[in-house]
Amino acid sequence: MEALFAPSVHISTSPTSHHKTPFNKFRVSFSLLKFPVLPMFLTLGKTTSKSHSFTTRSSSSAVSAEDEPETAKKEEKFDWYAQWYPVMPVCDLDKRKPHAKKVMGLDLVVWWDRNESEWKVFDDTCPHRLAPLSEGRIDQWGRLQCVYHGWCFNASGDCKFIPQAPPDGPPVHTSMKACVAVYPSTVQHDIVWFWPNIDPRYKDIITRKQPPFIPELDDPSFTKYMGNRDFPYGYDVLIENELDPAHLPYAHYGLANALKPQVKSDREGGGPIDLSVKKLDSQGFFENQDHFGDTKFIAPCISYASSSPGDAPEKERKLMDVAPANWQKACFVPTKSDALLVGYRRWFNKYSGGQVDWKGKYCGALPPTSPREQLFDRPHSLTPAEMEALNVSFVPSPHIPATPAKVIRRSQFLHFHFSSTRSSFVQSYDRNKSSSKILTALSSSISTETLDPTEPALETDSQQETFDWYAQWYAVMPVCDLDKRVPHAKKVIGLDLVVWWDRNESEWKVFDDTCPHRLAPLSEGRIDQWGRLQCVYHGWCFNGSGDCKFIPQAPPDGPPVHTFKKACVAAYPATVQNDIVWFWPNSSPEYKDILSSKKPPYIAELDDPSYSKTMGNREFPFGYEILIENLVDPAHVPYAHFKLLPVKLDREGGAPIDITINKLDIEGFHASRFGGITNFMAPCVYKSAFSLPSKKGNEPQRRGLLLFFCVPVGPGKSRLIYTFPRNFGVWLDRVMPRWVFHLSQNRILDSDLYLLHLEERKIMEVGPKNWQKACFVPTKSDAQVVAFRKWLKTYSGGQINWGGKFSGTLPPTPPKEQLMDRYRSHVVNCSSCSLAYKSLNAVEVALQVISFGSIGVVAATKQNAMPAAARTSLVLMAILCFAASRWLAHFIYKNFHFHDYNHALL
Repeated sequence: MEALFAPSVHISTSPTSHHKTPFNKFRVSFSLLKFPVLPMFLTLGKTTSKSHSFTTRSSSSAVSAEDEPETAKKEEKFDWYAQWYPVMPVCDLDKRKPHAKKVMGLDLVVWWDRNESEWKVFDDTCPHRLAPLSEGRIDQWGRLQCVYHGWCFNASGDCKFIPQAPPDGPPVHTSMKACVAVYPSTVQHDIVWFWPNIDPRYKDIITRKQPPFIPELDDPSFTKYMGNRDFPYGYDVLIENELDPAHLPYAHYGLANALKPQVKSDREGGGPIDLSVKKLDSQGFFENQDHFGDTKFIAPCISYASSSPGDAPEKERKLMDVAPANWQKACFVPTKSDALLVGYRRWFNKYSGGQVDWKGKYCGALPPTSPREQLFDRPHSLTPAEMEALNVSFVPSPHIPATPAKVIRRSQFLHFHFSSTRSSFVQSYDRNKSSSKILTALSSSISTETLDPTEPALETDSQQETFDWYAQWYAVMPVCDLDKRVPHAKKVIGLDLVVWWDRNESEWKVFDDTCPHRLAPLSEGRIDQWGRLQCVYHGWCFNGSGDCKFIPQAPPDGPPVHTFKKACVAAYPATVQNDIVWFWPNSSPEYKDILSSKKPPYIAELDDPSYSKTMGNREFPFGYEILIENLVDPAHVPYAHFKLLPVKLDREGGAPIDITINKLDIEGFHASRFGGITNFMAPCVYKSAFSLPSKKGNEPQRRGLLLFFCVPVGPGKSRLIYTFPRNFGVWLDRVMPRWVFHLSQNRILDSDLYLLHLEERKIMEVGPKNWQKACFVPTKSDAQVVAFRKWLKTYSGGQINWGGKFSGTLPPTPPKEQLMDRYRSHVVNCSSCSLAYKSLNAVEVALQVISFGSIGVVAATKQNAMPAAARTSLVLMAILCFAASRWLAHFIYKNFHFHDYNHALL
């Protein structure tokens, strides 16, 4: 094993230079130096992981009492936020686009400023509406441009251009609230480093404290191969693994032999390794690896050791089960080969309280263990696509020992109120809010009242009412996408529903999706030959009123248990209007005839035969509030949907948009824009009317609507039913299949899906009630967004009433391919796209059969039995059919499964 370790490399840099790293996921960057091999590991923290304290008691343990490492007489505390951290190797960064990274729980965007020829590290949050800047691009002037509304920022974080601001209006882009938080950063050893503190005191920190210097990385006589990898376990487990040479013959058996055949690893015998810790202080420690030479751990990120994912995720969870403070009791470390582990745990406990300082942002509980294939997935471990899956609110763990000053109150955590270190954009707001009374007044007048002092005051009720979310009609699904042969599972406002066709009454019914017998989902059942809804579990049958009509297990001559009230299913009031199934989310008898007193919003154009009305539906991985915000916001279209609309849009320029709110009350709001009228009818319907001049004088005026039915499904989930009725070009809808329209519409909906998903999480970090403080909305283009947030805050306390069923925390972020999967979010719920998907797959198989069949015929036919022309034709047909099948497979995947968007390279 000697050949696996390099001789000692003495680093002259003062141990005051550090790095830090904490989390359940972490990144390791490594550089292999030329002969002899010297692996250097830079570990980076992303999300939380528990740590623990211990003492070594065994006389034969790794660090004995008489060999107690040197420590400072006065105990120091390691400051995790006063260190340099490596972000990524330069060789793995593309200068053409911004990159999303996470270190120490901070969301970062790394981008190349070609004006200053430097890598910059910003907070990954646009100050306008909290969209991720990493989803944007670098414009032709070398500025970082937000993809959502086109705001542009220079290398200092200053906003240089707001497309929606009038040229002759106030210079709102100069407001401090329009700036982005900029972290100190530098490039050393071809690695981008950053300092995780935006306080102005640290602007020139590079002149006082530099990242750790490794001379070999700048020595031209050494080679260096860099790489990076994200791991699904925490920083402390990674460090342990790197500092443990004794596991190599076993965990890496056969792998070292492949790299160096002369090295023989014996996993049957093994042998002692004499390690000793020479010095331990707040800067890390030195250690001696027997005849392998001296090595060093530079806190918190750099160590000379080996690293392997191996069984670390499972090991970490076992450590968390016994609690980090009980590490010594749970682990038996009687040999000197574990000296470095013990030294690291001692350092971790003494100078950081046994855990990484997450500043209250994380509680330290681990996320669920992913399937093995996802856990070891290399493409995603090399990119940041699934890092956000851990950015959730974890339940506080009872195993974390903490003083009362460090305990995070549950109420604070559920509302994402961080302690001393909050999101950088909140810090920036708090720091800037007192710097300019003029700007504060400007922001207040813009955001909380009307957007123009000359506009009339918005109408509000003199006595504030509360919006009753459970006394409204909700759209469930278009009738065209419901199959009358089967029951359908749907969720609306947190209620599990089953929608089914009652052929006895010729009506769509909406029931609670729960069988009263053993709570099985009725949506998994069937409609029997008598038109009753039958539970698939035990065969209980229910009629259109929810009454149980048959229990197979009940004896015919026994009591009529099926007539008991407890045997009935809750039936919700339901109706069909405008070819959409609606339901009332209250099954109390008093609402049985609610349709006679209150009807769903009626859209006359949807029942007008002179209008076309092609409908679609889509499930989204973000909440109802974000969905409404996005739909009432026209200013994002030239940027987030660039090149996806038939009209030519200029994302380099943009223009102001004059929107006026005419009325706001508990029923919603009315607005005027572009000469048209828009209307938000709470809680679900948003319509925007437009008109075009007639092509001929004797033709009626061309009119149309943008009509959206926005359905709250659950926290972080929503459903959109959309249609664009118009009285011109109707013939196009009659000849074009509906799924063809959905292809282009899904491309538009997908192009800003990911950034909206991330934006919602940033809003939840500051709390929905603090939306006004976190977002900077200085122009009239945001008038409808401000109006919706005002309506939500005034009549519903700033959030949906989930009836106490949900705590409001968001579900974890899955990988991007799953987040944007069209098949689950649309195809299975759309009758037209589902049929097209099956048909195109059948065509793909047919093309492959023809291709291989043609080759088989040619191969089986004797040379002289078939003319050369026929043989050539069959071979050519086989090639063309195979190529067509491959093209069709790509078309199906891109349009019915997943299509990513890189706005930076469009």
